[in-house]
Amino acid sequence: MKKVPLHKAFLLTPFIGFCIFIIMYIVAASLYPGGSDEDKNAKGFSLLHNYWCELLSNRAANGEYNPGGQVAIWAMGILCIALAVFWWITPGLFKPSRWYTICIGYAGILAMLITPFLSTKYHDLVINLASIPGITAMITTFIALYKNRWYKLFAFGIFCLMLIGLNNYVYYTGYWLYTLPVLQKVTFLLVMTWMSIITWLIYLTPLRYSSSSSTKYKHS
Repeated sequence: MKKVPLHKAFLLTPFIGFCIFIIMYIVAASLYPGGSDEDKNAKGFSLLHNYWCELLSNRAANGEYNPGGQVAIWAMGILCIALAVFWWITPGLFKPSRWYTICIGYAGILAMLITPFLSTKYHDLVINLASIPGITAMITTFIALYKNRWYKLFAFGIFCLMLIGLNNYVYYTGYWLYTLPVLQKVTFLLVMTWMSIITWLIYLTPLRYSSSSSTKYKHS
């Protein structure tokens, strides 16, 4: 069996991280005592009524201690690392460009450095701050995908962005708020699927990563 070079295996870090996150998410959800905005006395974690961020709290909505809180926090940390690596390597799918490096790589990583603070009392502020560099990275990726004729991935990404916008609309206006827990999870899974496809394409592309300060990718 041909041995995969370490730098090549590194490119699969986002996909591996997503898989670990999902497993830990399930574990954290299984440990959640219960309660939601819909029903404070409900038992266990409800896919229909509970949000992901509720798993991050030490106390469940029903007031009981949440033993899965630490699992959820670790899951969030792994997810942020996976996403940071994703944004770091994504410019390598396209022709070397300083703007791609800045607007995709650096902006995406900045968003991931802010995101871990979701578990604090500054939840809404963290979302707003992280969304600025995060959206910058996504939009620049869409532009690069379109310019390089990855039209299906471009369309898939735009659909994901529309769902993210819909999540924000529901959250901030309160309209159809009862749909948000499910909408949040569906959006999350689709975005991770979109990123996983891009990760796999980067892995298959014969690129050589350069560790120079300019963070360029060159064709081998």
